[in-house]
Amino acid sequence: MFFLKKRNFMKKPIVFICQRVPYPPDRGDRIATFNIIKHLSKKHSVHLFCLTSDRKDLKKKEKLSEFCEEINIYYQKAYKVYIQVIRTLLFSKEPLSNAYYSSRQMKEGIEKTIKKYDIKIAYAYSSNVYQYVSKIKNIKKIFHLADVDSEKWRKLAKKGSKALRFLYKLEATRLRDWEINSAREADYSILCTEEEKKLFISIGAEGRIEVVKNGVDTDYFTNLKNVEKEQAIIFTGVMDYYPNIDTVLYFCRDVLPLVEEELPDIKFYIVGSRPTKEIKDLSKEDNNCIVTGYVEDVRPYLSKAMAAVVPMRLAQGIQNKILEALAMELPVVTNSQMIKVLSLDGEKHGIIRADEPRTIADAIIDLIKNPERCVELGKKGRRAAVEHYSWEKNLEKIDKILNA
Repeated sequence: MFFLKKRNFMKKPIVFICQRVPYPPDRGDRIATFNIIKHLSKKHSVHLFCLTSDRKDLKKKEKLSEFCEEINIYYQKAYKVYIQVIRTLLFSKEPLSNAYYSSRQMKEGIEKTIKKYDIKIAYAYSSNVYQYVSKIKNIKKIFHLADVDSEKWRKLAKKGSKALRFLYKLEATRLRDWEINSAREADYSILCTEEEKKLFISIGAEGRIEVVKNGVDTDYFTNLKNVEKEQAIIFTGVMDYYPNIDTVLYFCRDVLPLVEEELPDIKFYIVGSRPTKEIKDLSKEDNNCIVTGYVEDVRPYLSKAMAAVVPMRLAQGIQNKILEALAMELPVVTNSQMIKVLSLDGEKHGIIRADEPRTIADAIIDLIKNPERCVELGKKGRRAAVEHYSWEKNLEKIDKILNA
């Protein structure tokens, strides 16, 4: 679907390409792309290109028209996408995820728009859509990986579903080669943390590699004072995403029973869209687990909880769920890996470090039994979110990159 508004000739045109329709900003990549587009629109006329397999997304162009000069949403039937992936698996050495996000119509549309508006900058968000600009000459190319995706596939090849580990390993190898070659060819590569940058360089990436940290909308994510606190903890995230599934199952299997020994009435809210059957079944196995599915607004659930638990094992980069919890004045219990990428100073910034089931459980029990400590840590977390993870402040780096 195509949308075009009256052109603003005072702004520089830019092509922005992403995997999904960047609205609503309710999952990691959509949160980032929506806020980047919003920021770019201040100085650029943004020509947006993205994909969808859900016809409902075609109606979202009006929500983006405030920030985009042109909106191009390309609908793909799911079965055709999977046929592309199978063909790539059998007859090509390209990454399977590139095949998943491949569209001949979108490629032609991007090339036509670049030529029509004499566009000199192309911004590709995610390694899988850099394919649309990799062969275009005489244009500045921004390759925004955010995370080193191939590392996520490498982890899945070791700890993911045993039946799929061969495919995960294959994708890790193919995607790693693609990421390295793309970074070499692009004018700039962007990652979301210094840790991801170090990892990218360590696997052989070259070129201009910069860090642009994620952010959180601290005006929107603020504690709702009219919501009463419960003896509850919370995890938020899209619940058909394997790293989230792995985290919740691990927590319910290894940690929650330890907490329930001390706090038998504690509630564990699992808030996020598209929960798989095994996630839904958790509420049948344990009445303390509350699986909400999709919710219009996550803030009431964050406001009623006393702490957020984020013991991620397979994720890469900064977790938006942590930033949102901090902004909502919730102490966060997470592991060393997550704290390291955040570049925050543990309890000084509202975060409790816990790496093993017993220490995670003890941290949660201590917080629930000491509500004053929860409030104190929550205020520290809120200050950390405002000071270190302002979208406006962090995205200024993109302006410097585009103007370099």
